[in-house]
Amino acid sequence: MIWDETCINRLKDFWAEGKSASAIAAEFGTTKNAVIGKLNRLGLAFKQGKPLAIEDEAVSQSAAVPTPARKEPVMEMLPIAKPAARRVALNDLTATSCRWPIGDPRSEDFGFCGAPKAIGDQPYCPSCRRLAYAPIAKTMRKAS
Repeated sequence: MIWDETCINRLKDFWAEGKSASAIAAEFGTTKNAVIGKLNRLGLAFKQGKPLAIEDEAVSQSAAVPTPARKEPVMEMLPIAKPAARRVALNDLTATSCRWPIGDPRSEDFGFCGAPKAIGDQPYCPSCRRLAYAPIAKTMRKAS
């Protein structure tokens, strides 16, 4: 759909009246996702299913209880008991080589395990396969 000035003004009016994205889409003969996308690009948003202007959202968020800042997740590398001599460069991998990455991809000594793969179409050798497909810990199963 092409959003000309007339359509945009009608969209804003419908939105201010509290019409749903589905109802607006039916008026324009387009999809609900197209309407929602245009509303987002115009700086309009939803709050619990009701239309909300971005300016109103800033006011409502300032009255809310502040949330602590999110910390970036820490990625821990699992130690791999592979000798450095077994590291294989990407260009040296064969169809039967284990493709388990070893080291930091940005460093010069980055490589792959290179050991013979497990039988079948698995990309890893038996020892790397145990790392890649580790079962979920019992404590994690109870939480979910």
